[in-house]
Amino acid sequence: MLTSEYVGVESLIPHWLEEAVVNQNIKDVKIIYPSEVSRKEAMHRFQNKINGAGQVDPNQHLTIERLFSQLHLDLRLEKIIPDNAFTFELIHQGLVKKASSMELYFIHPNPDHKWSREMSKRLLSLYKSLHTLENPLGWKDDVGARVCHDVVKKIEREFGGIYSTRRLHVVREKLEEKTRDHLFSLRSSKGIIFLDHPPKINSITQSILRNLGQIIPIHQLLFSGSVRMGTHGALIEDIHPIKNDDEMPDWVPKHQIHSSSKNRNQSVENGSKHRLFAGNQRDAESLLIHVLQKLDHCTVLCPNPSDLVKKIGSKLTAVGIQPPEFERSVSEFPIVSTLLNFIAICHGPSAWDVNKILRLNYQNSIDLTTFFDEIIHPKDSELQPRCHPEILLDIAEKAHIRGGKGALDRWLYYLGQNPPHHESGDEKSVRYEETQWWLLCLASILSPFFDDEDVMNSGSKTPGCLTGETLPTPQAISHLEYWFQKLESSLTLSQFDIDNEKALSLFLSSIEDGLKLLRSHKLIPKKEDRVEMIYEIASTTTLRLKKPVDISTQFFAFDDMHVPLDGPVICFSVESENWLLENPTVPWVDDATKIKLGLASLDQPIRCARHQWNHILASSPELIIIDGTIEEGIELSSPVSEWLLRLKSVGSLEQLAKPPSFISKQEWKSNLQDRAWRWVEHDDINWLLFQDQFTQMSDSGYTTHLSGRLPRDERQRTGLAAIEGRNSLGRPITFDAISASIEATLVKESILREPEINNLSAGEVIPHHKSNLFHNQGFLIVPSTRNKLAKGREAKIWPHSGWQSGNKQILGIDARPIKPIEFGIESVDART
Repeated sequence: MLTSEYVGVESLIPHWLEEAVVNQNIKDVKIIYPSEVSRKEAMHRFQNKINGAGQVDPNQHLTIERLFSQLHLDLRLEKIIPDNAFTFELIHQGLVKKASSMELYFIHPNPDHKWSREMSKRLLSLYKSLHTLENPLGWKDDVGARVCHDVVKKIEREFGGIYSTRRLHVVREKLEEKTRDHLFSLRSSKGIIFLDHPPKINSITQSILRNLGQIIPIHQLLFSGSVRMGTHGALIEDIHPIKNDDEMPDWVPKHQIHSSSKNRNQSVENGSKHRLFAGNQRDAESLLIHVLQKLDHCTVLCPNPSDLVKKIGSKLTAVGIQPPEFERSVSEFPIVSTLLNFIAICHGPSAWDVNKILRLNYQNSIDLTTFFDEIIHPKDSELQPRCHPEILLDIAEKAHIRGGKGALDRWLYYLGQNPPHHESGDEKSVRYEETQWWLLCLASILSPFFDDEDVMNSGSKTPGCLTGETLPTPQAISHLEYWFQKLESSLTLSQFDIDNEKALSLFLSSIEDGLKLLRSHKLIPKKEDRVEMIYEIASTTTLRLKKPVDISTQFFAFDDMHVPLDGPVICFSVESENWLLENPTVPWVDDATKIKLGLASLDQPIRCARHQWNHILASSPELIIIDGTIEEGIELSSPVSEWLLRLKSVGSLEQLAKPPSFISKQEWKSNLQDRAWRWVEHDDINWLLFQDQFTQMSDSGYTTHLSGRLPRDERQRTGLAAIEGRNSLGRPITFDAISASIEATLVKESILREPEINNLSAGEVIPHHKSNLFHNQGFLIVPSTRNKLAKGREAKIWPHSGWQSGNKQILGIDARPIKPIEFGIESVDART
């Protein structure tokens, strides 16, 4: 049986439910949270309030995903086949066969054309999207989802499992035949309390929950509001909410029923709200760090906290805030990135590009000599396979080799030439052959990843361009697992930290497990697919490092519905270009077909964002919005923009301009040097604007304000003070830095102060040691003619810098270097 009631939007968990959990009065009731973050927050909050009097049971607190995982075990279903790079490889190879037999004629009409991996990705994306529906194969105009389904079913039979995309449909099918006694995890439960969820529950999830509601009572707690606008919570089934105690299930703790607002569009707001402007995105990041330094504890909400921490993590560490560690793909670690760059040298449209080759030569993370196995030149033991960059650059420029198909053959062709000017023992010829030998060895090492067009004939013998002897190469390794073991032994692990070693170990173990899986199905990836497969493994394999973090500063996403938040809440990246509210694209399905199929309403992302924003407004004791839209062309995201327009219509917008308590009035005073704040007018209201750096003009000149608190900012402030002639609190790193900053001004001022010699008497010359007393304006430089030369040398002083000949002032023909002005400052005179 399904029942529902309205609860206050200010708290995801109503106070009566929180008291019941803390007092441990509802141990036999399951609670379903909208996100894993909200579940963990709630459990942590409950445990703190229990204070050692008991333990919070994690099996009582679930998310939808955890609930379905329990049902999967209760129903004794087959194992889950994960959606990873190797499963995709199996699906791709199956679709290749289907395409060659004309079963995908709608999207691949010519079987002679190659079926690409990109086509497999698009078709699999369509297959996954359709499986959010109750009837995924009911589309009459299907372009290939049924064919993909046949491939998936075949893989399931071979593995004896269930593909992760199909799991929910299998659970729903098996659930229809069961009772509560068949579900071990729910057998002793009186019911399920389903907390408010954003309006994005798909059709198949709703269907399973409705079926589950026939087995065990489900009581849904909803935020009131407009269903169409999204402020209303997600509905499992459209039923009337409970309005009196008689309708309340007896297993739900007794409490007073919440009375919802009659105005469905009205938002509930609690606490103080502040809007702080930033000059641009860089200033917004600096403002966030500035605010975090001032607050003892706070919560940061943004669209993607992982990306935000990547951007500002090092800056937070520099100011003493240890940022949290999020899951990262192993491809983001330098050691794995080095391996990926190595195997990508021979792959793609830029295969064997000179920049890729030279990048490998300059790196010192992979020791290629490990692959060489003590190769010795057959004629001259002093010759070694070495890369000489100047040789490769010269050939690339003259032969115009820019990478791609056939680039390797062109490299080896030009390196194998023996130009006529090459002689035995010639140093350049030696470098040519060493480079030729090195490239041959590299090609042999990377042979497991060659595109078919670049595969060399293993039986061919390549003579050296100088000696003419056949150059030996390492034995090609066809077994990928052994190749990666060899590569691992060539890494200089001492250059990397323990985190990189963990990422490398996880990456290599994932490759090993996947290759065993493919080999068990007698499937060997084609060489042109191996590099892309390895890249997909690296991007989908994630690692979370356990590091000490500063629990006083927490980073969460807007999508995570929260329990009541303690302390100030900072909303960051609320601009439309950062908080993206776009509907996901489905290949080969237009908007009209989406609506017809019921895949998703076109405004679902905006509706979910409104739901989350209303919850943030109501649950935040103090909300600080960092707004980066002061620049033209940047707009706020829809939920924030709509909220501000609503405040403006009722005349409450000006309340957001009030500075928060942690910003004192002293910080925006006009006479304060290196201040970050100033007042600007926007929408006829004065707002506080934060700028990391700006210039202020006054009658005495200009003053640069730099407000950063990083060590680099301190040095820059010292330099700016020296340039602008202000007192500085810091000392320069060297005194030469001061002299360098004022050198241009000194030279200009000294030249302007020197007398100009505009009039010379007939035959008068300028002594060379006084050359710094004139500038060359008005003087002529004449060619060396005998007449001029003779008259010049008849002067009483030689050498000299110029003389007066008739009515012309002529510079000396053979003048020595003019001596610069001496300032008496050693560091300046040494440079000028």
